[in-house]
Amino acid sequence: MKAASVLALAKQVEELGVECVPVFWLATEDHDLAEVNQALLLTHDFQLAAFTAQTNGAAGAPVSTIRFAAGTNDLVAQAAQLLGESLAADYLRESYVEGETFSNAYARLYTRIFNGRDHGLIFSILLTRAPPYCHSAIRGSRQPLGRAG
Repeated sequence: MKAASVLALAKQVEELGVECVPVFWLATEDHDLAEVNQALLLTHDFQLAAFTAQTNGAAGAPVSTIRFAAGTNDLVAQAAQLLGESLAADYLRESYVEGETFSNAYARLYTRIFNGRDHGLIFSILLTRAPPYCHSAIRGSRQPLGRAG
């Protein structure tokens, strides 16, 4: 919902004559696996079904280095079944697969959902380790970060 809200806001801002690009921050340096390794989906009888994947990686490591372990594909199939045959289920199956990292799966899902939209995905690992010229490229050539005008 946050991403959809940002896209809608960006559209409203552009309708006022201000060019902008919505940016989605992927907190890939986050170390709180318990926070990001969960999803709740609504069942057909309006109950919440919790999904938590098995993972491979060092405890306390950034989620960009944590990979989905064996059993993830089965878990994703269960979640997709709740969603029903749909693009959402397809995107989920394509994005969250055994051996993939959390950050790559999330980025792939958002890219698929918002395909064709003018937006950016920023990985915090890129920002914290990129040379200064990359920061300028991320900002875009139209305006520096900050107030437009």
